[in-house]
Amino acid sequence: MKRYSCFLAMCALGLLSLPAIGQEGEFKSVEYDPSKITEEMRAETEAIAQALDFDAPIGWKKPGGVERYTITNLYDKINGRSELYNSYDIVGMTFVTFLNETDSTKYIDVFLYDMRTAMGGYGVFSVERSPGNPHFDLGRMAYRTDRDLFLWKGQYYLTVLASHDTPDVQDRVTEIGKTIEATLKDDGGSVWGLDSLPKENRKDETVQYFQIDAMALSFMTNTFTAEYAFGDENVTLFLSKQESEAVATDKTKQYLGYLEKYGDEVEQTDLGGVECVSGDMGGGFFDAAFQHGSYIAGVSAAQGRDSANEAAKWFLGALKAEK
Repeated sequence: MKRYSCFLAMCALGLLSLPAIGQEGEFKSVEYDPSKITEEMRAETEAIAQALDFDAPIGWKKPGGVERYTITNLYDKINGRSELYNSYDIVGMTFVTFLNETDSTKYIDVFLYDMRTAMGGYGVFSVERSPGNPHFDLGRMAYRTDRDLFLWKGQYYLTVLASHDTPDVQDRVTEIGKTIEATLKDDGGSVWGLDSLPKENRKDETVQYFQIDAMALSFMTNTFTAEYAFGDENVTLFLSKQESEAVATDKTKQYLGYLEKYGDEVEQTDLGGVECVSGDMGGGFFDAAFQHGSYIAGVSAAQGRDSANEAAKWFLGALKAEK
């Protein structure tokens, strides 16, 4: 039986357009036990704990203190999503909640993640993001939904999740977000894919970074994906940076094996001296891939082989132009 294309497999497995973590059912209600926080856990989370250690806004209160989590207890707070954060080498997470003093139904939950590097910070920000939400000018990147604020700054990922979308609550969400952002240091670490992926025709809100298991393929690491507009069609391009050209060659062979195993009509096309392999991954949607130095690059879910090859050729030309 045919397998979905890479792009469709990502959607099926929840790797694209993940729901915002503030949605119902994403978190457990657990009793936090500070006595279980070891000195090592305290040291690992000290910076992000201090960032949440500020007075509540006027008319609000903190019913509890700042909670600390690392990989040893992260699952206690995040229901089923700890594996996602662990895949980006999370250092720790801290949490605090604010409660309205006159209306106990109104609350704001704050989660601050230390993702070790700017790549990790951007990675979780990008895969949690749902396209279509308005940009918010804060940190390196941020956006708002009707209720919530999501922010990336350096190695940090911040979510401020509110119970209501009323103006009084939303003003406090903004105030809290700005207060925390001002304390977060950004070491300026680079995120290579934002520069290496062609900017022409790119839908910026769809750019995502996968440290491991990109496109539901275990051998695809350090990979960026993004949607691009080609005429009336949208296709997904992917770019995977490997530590050497030899490693990229090996993984390109693995990608060919994947196409041959799960696809139909697998063919090779010459893109001006660069070999491109493509195959029908079901329903006439084609994937294509080629190697460019230490990169593996390609197209997912294009409508027909000609469209896949045309997009791959354009992609190759854009990558050559970057150099």
